[in-house]
Amino acid sequence: MPLTNADWMPLIAALATFIVGLVIMIMPRQAQRLAGLEPAAGSGGQLRGSVGGFHAGAGFAALLFYDQPIVQIVLGLAWASATMGRLLSIVADSGVSARSATILLFNIALTVLFMGPFFGFAPAG
Repeated sequence: MPLTNADWMPLIAALATFIVGLVIMIMPRQAQRLAGLEPAAGSGGQLRGSVGGFHAGAGFAALLFYDQPIVQIVLGLAWASATMGRLLSIVADSGVSARSATILLFNIALTVLFMGPFFGFAPAG
């Protein structure tokens, strides 16, 4: 069980990653709408497997091994890549909206939660 903030941060990020995956697996059309995407016919299966399943599996693995620095770095870099993709989308495609800013902040938060302890950015406690 986590004892310090540095232990809690990746555990919280792992849980959030797992929940995101489960939501996408269970409700792919609603997840598409939440992300601002137009649901296409037959796209639920693709989202359930490729996006939802991947996030759920990665989150579950991170829950099991939350205290391993390599897991923190790998998932932190994955969320950092998602953050860069969101930034690119804001700049090149859609501009800033409340939805894109919220998703960007969520991505940044998970990046920091996973990678912060590795780089010594965990709050004292």
